[in-house]
Amino acid sequence: GDERSFGRNSFVHTIVSPNERIGTILQNGKQIQLIRWVVSKDGKTLTSTRTVLDAGGTPLTHLAIYERQ
Repeated sequence: GDERSFGRNSFVHTIVSPNERIGTILQNGKQIQLIRWVVSKDGKTLTSTRTVLDAGGTPLTHLAIYERQ
């Protein structure tokens, strides 16, 4: 994967397959966010799943689906 640092934060981008990417955000070396992007085989739909940790460490997941018009 490709890693970029921004002060105490880092972003790691991993290509899983031609249609799937994973982004991991680390703060002080600890994972605080995971983002998974998947493009459908026909290229018309992008699904983004983002999981973040709240202040108490509980994971929260946000799902977004984008469709090409």
